[in-house]
Amino acid sequence: MLRAYCRSRRWAALLAAVAFAGIAALYGLYFASAGPIVYTLLLLTVLLLAAAAVDFRAYRRRMAELDRLLARAGEGLGELPREEDPLLNRYLAVTAAVERARRRERAASAEAARRADTYYTLWMHQIKTPLAALGLLLREPEPDREALELELWRLEQYADMALQYQRLAAAGSDLAFAQQDAGALVRRAAKRVSTLFIARNVRLELGDVERTVLTDGKWLTFVLEQVLTNAAKYTHPGGRVRVDFAPEGCVLQVADDGIGIRPEDLPRIFQWGYTGAAGRGEGRSTGIGLALCRQAMDLLGHGISVDSRPGAGTTVSLDLSRVQLPLE
Repeated sequence: MLRAYCRSRRWAALLAAVAFAGIAALYGLYFASAGPIVYTLLLLTVLLLAAAAVDFRAYRRRMAELDRLLARAGEGLGELPREEDPLLNRYLAVTAAVERARRRERAASAEAARRADTYYTLWMHQIKTPLAALGLLLREPEPDREALELELWRLEQYADMALQYQRLAAAGSDLAFAQQDAGALVRRAAKRVSTLFIARNVRLELGDVERTVLTDGKWLTFVLEQVLTNAAKYTHPGGRVRVDFAPEGCVLQVADDGIGIRPEDLPRIFQWGYTGAAGRGEGRSTGIGLALCRQAMDLLGHGISVDSRPGAGTTVSLDLSRVQLPLE
């Protein structure tokens, strides 16, 4: 450590040597005797050595502190020391900023891992239902074709949701905003969920859906599929689901006359893993679909809200007018 200290202070040592030579030369110009020169240089040498000893002690303390921080860098630096040197304090401030950024990234990564674990745990439990149903149907002498198609559709939807969940993590580079025909997107989503509507004997009505909107067609279609799926699942056989734009603004509404949502459940329906009384009671919900919808709509710069009353149906409003294009 002493060698490292001497290397770090070599310019100070050189400056001291130059100063000593200058003092000796100055004394020589006045023809001073050797005694005063020697005594002066000895006194300065003692003072410099004392200052160097104090400085070396502080240097060693700082190096020990930095070695301690380096040893636990993988676990987090914690509180960084304060120094008298402004430049060193600036370096420490930069290090602290990097550490805070790393903590935020680690927290975000941990939260993403927790969500993924929650999602795939629910997903694996949920996908067992159509698999079991398919197994039972195939054991029958004459399997019900419509029932088989419904279970196959459910498997396809679960697989598609898992794929979309993966894409959401890197969706910022997957967006393609363009002027889209809202009616075409609604009809595309309705066609993909038509199997469920037929199986549950729920009528789908399309009202005024012809509008041009600035959005990403793939992601908006995904949201529409999830919303229509929920509407069909929680509407009694013989019920109705209607899709049209609100009279004012650019708000696409999906309204059903199903079982509705309790007031105490409404504030939490977009939370990960929250199913509410209806989903828990009938075992149809993973609590992930609406959370994915909110995440996708936030990504698109759109808004999503739900209005519902128990026994009076649910209306999901997709506000497609508030678009904030991502900056390149």
